[in-house]
Amino acid sequence: MVLKVKNIQCSHGDELAVRGVSFSVERGQTVCLVGPSGCGKTTILKTIAGFHDPLVGDVIINNELVSGRGGYVPTQERKVGMVFQDHALFPHLTVMDNVRAGLWRKSKIEQKKIASDYLEIMGIEALVNRYPHQLSGGQQQRVALARALAPRPLILLMDEPFSSLDLDLRLHMSQEISELLKIHDITCVMVTHDQQDAFVMGEKIGVIAKGQLLQWDTPYDVYHKPATRTVATFIGDGGFLNGKVNENGKIETDFVELHTHTDSPLRVGDDVDVLVRPEDVVLDDKSLLSAKIVKRTYKGAEIIYTLSLNSTTELLASLSSHSYFSVGEEIRIGFQLDHVVAFKK
Repeated sequence: MVLKVKNIQCSHGDELAVRGVSFSVERGQTVCLVGPSGCGKTTILKTIAGFHDPLVGDVIINNELVSGRGGYVPTQERKVGMVFQDHALFPHLTVMDNVRAGLWRKSKIEQKKIASDYLEIMGIEALVNRYPHQLSGGQQQRVALARALAPRPLILLMDEPFSSLDLDLRLHMSQEISELLKIHDITCVMVTHDQQDAFVMGEKIGVIAKGQLLQWDTPYDVYHKPATRTVATFIGDGGFLNGKVNENGKIETDFVELHTHTDSPLRVGDDVDVLVRPEDVVLDDKSLLSAKIVKRTYKGAEIIYTLSLNSTTELLASLSSHSYFSVGEEIRIGFQLDHVVAFKK
């Protein structure tokens, strides 16, 4: 393991911002901490970097204790690279000099060689003499990455690196950077509030809420097997059906009866909320269940419909854009839930 975070607690003044968070990262792995603004994820990142001291708990990098139990290693000696939300480029320095800034211990010849190598890796070697204000958002992002990677850190830390980019560019950049990190076997911890960035980048995702780590899992399991209702609500879209576990171990709802899994912790008589993702709702002309369309969001290849099943239940349905219905229209639907996720009330 290149990084271990063990039961850290952090505060901002009298407020506890991080509550007993633990996780580990393998060498060459990219992980993402995702959660709403103010949940504590950036504080965790700053604690790893050494910008914030934990109240309790340990941070271990490459088997060396860098924070905790009375030990402390300064930020500049932790062998971490940092990419900030606003890129934090030096406005008075050229692209070349920005990348060389972290190589001050090297000779000038070595600085130029290393900086040139990383600018080439980022595909911006032609921009060496430009200043930050002469660059696009994507180009600034590449310079910031090159600067962070040039000292060859053990871990790259990124704080909301794509938040200032438009939607198309952030998707392109996240895919490109994800591939680059894998090719060069770079260990990365990224913080984001955007779940799409986390799905593209993360081999593991940690969902943070109110300073707690609610789930640490693969992107697939975080989406399809959320550990809590909070995770289910934050990650992906969807709605819930009210249900009750009957004597046969099945979940009865007003609209469908569902099988629980053999390892389910639910018991007979439990009142539950059943998670229904938009892709779980399908058109079914033979179904007896009808739903009224109350909202339609066109997304090109797909349309997201908000469906009213009764006065208290609304679900989302993701359908092909060829299935074009009007608001107010009633359609027949069914459910295809390959994995039933239900939370006890």
